[in-house]
Amino acid sequence: METSSKTPPTLLAFLIADTIIDDVTTRKKSIIGLFNSICSPRFPFRHSEMNLFVSLTDGHGEYQCSLVCSRSEDEKEIFKTSGKVNFHTPNSVVEINFSLRNIEFPTFGKYTFQFFCNDYLLVIRPFEVVKIEKEPHS
Repeated sequence: METSSKTPPTLLAFLIADTIIDDVTTRKKSIIGLFNSICSPRFPFRHSEMNLFVSLTDGHGEYQCSLVCSRSEDEKEIFKTSGKVNFHTPNSVVEINFSLRNIEFPTFGKYTFQFFCNDYLLVIRPFEVVKIEKEPHS
């Protein structure tokens, strides 16, 4: 539910990756190791690091944004983070990297990442945590 009459920005990208490199000279992003699921033989499972890349445009001024991860089965919130983004002009492209470390998934199954601007839901991204029989070989 939107709490502001301000038009929400337009979502250009919402990606899950191992690493996002931000070249400070060129301001280009390199997105390395895109994925849609992770595997573990034991639960709860703590994933060491994942990065969520969000790209937005068509914004007007400042927005309060939040990222929420929930288990699909019962909509239990796993974690939430939030902050502000600012668009200098509507043509600005704002890129956000959420670097998530040690997120604990209580069980295998389907999860969602939800991204909000001013409480307006811009995207729901499915994500799966898969149970495997034994540890993968390094």
